Amino acid sequence: MRPRRSDQPLTRFAPAKVNLSLQVLGKREDGFHELHTLMAPLSWGDRLRWTPVSAIPKATDRGEQEFSFRLHPPAACHDGFSEIGVEEDNLVTRAARLLADAAGVVAHGRIDLWKHTRPQAGLGGGSSDAAAALLLLNKAWGLGFTKPRLATLAARLGSDVPFFLAGSPAVCTGRGERVRAIGGLPALHLVVSQPHEGVPTADAFAELARQNGNGDPIEAEERTRRLLNALRAGRLRAFAERTVNSLQGAAAALVRSIGDTLDRLAWAGCVGQWMTGSGSACVGLAVNAAHARAIEGIMKAENNNNTFVTTTR
Repeated sequence: MRPRRSDQPLTRFAPAKVNLSLQVLGKREDGFHELHTLMAPLSWGDRLRWTPVSAIPKATDRGEQEFSFRLHPPAACHDGFSEIGVEEDNLVTRAARLLADAAGVVAHGRIDLWKHTRPQAGLGGGSSDAAAALLLLNKAWGLGFTKPRLATLAARLGSDVPFFLAGSPAVCTGRGERVRAIGGLPALHLVVSQPHEGVPTADAFAELARQNGNGDPIEAEERTRRLLNALRAGRLRAFAERTVNSLQGAAAALVRSIGDTLDRLAWAGCVGQWMTGSGSACVGLAVNAAHARAIEGIMKAENNNNTFVTTTR
């Protein structure tokens, strides 16, 4: 039975992500890079709401042919947040247009995005928003698309978008679009600290190429297997010692504050610390919630105010 479209506002959480390991294996013929990464969604992120045209004040006479987007940055936002608008608008709107075209319907309604993730942080905010938009509009418009069908569309929007559709920790390969869900992992207590300056993904990969940094697929698979074993056994220090991010050195060469932030996380007492994605956000591993809050307090006392506590989901 075909699902009915909604005539009421609908909301959806768009979690940020953390790369628990990221290995770049080389550049492909299509221009993308072959990756082997272990990722997990976080309990922290953005929020989207879809409102039907009939429920938008002063818009009831516009018909259902209009789709609109509105960004809500944090009330106390830092410099650079104004730059999110164009990028995130494009990602959410592209997802809406792509889904509408695939379904043969007219895109309609309005999406409001309450934004918390920064651009160029390696937290996957834009990709997560795109995935959330696909899921939200699939329900709002009563399309009934299956997850595999949505995943095909997601891969056209960005390499990380299919991961967010899965909604669980996963090993992602190819350019990131091949997703293998992973179960049995404990929730990790993390402290995330974002340097003011972001890292454009293309710049990080270009710097990695200059450093001639490519990995081996067999070694990547074995490293991930050992990481998963350590996590499942609760051996946090063993996990922290084995995690790797191929882009960390390249990004740190571009943005000096990444190294400084990692040093501060170590000084604050993290079990381990690393950069997520292509940066610039850095992640510190804590043993429990109280430990994470204590580290957060130390970081903020050192004027690292763009720091927050979260867990993996």
